[in-house]
Amino acid sequence: MNPLQWPLACFAARIWGRLVAGLEALQPLGLLAARLYVADVFWKSGLTKLRDWDTTGQPARRPRAVGAGALVARSLGRQTI
Repeated sequence: MNPLQWPLACFAARIWGRLVAGLEALQPLGLLAARLYVADVFWKSGLTKLRDWDTTGQPARRPRAVGAGALVARSLGRQTI
């Protein structure tokens, strides 16, 4: 290997190490944000159930979305539930 390339490799390794250390320092904040987002979704779902209690136990009236797997199964002649 050309000796002139070593300083560039060392520089890249240092930059990479700092980037990894910075991202690892931000990981707890990212995890907290994800947990708060999920908690917000559940909170809003609960408020929706309390607001319209009559529809809580009823299934949805809108048609279900058909996934690609169901379309393939239908094209092959298989029944899906």
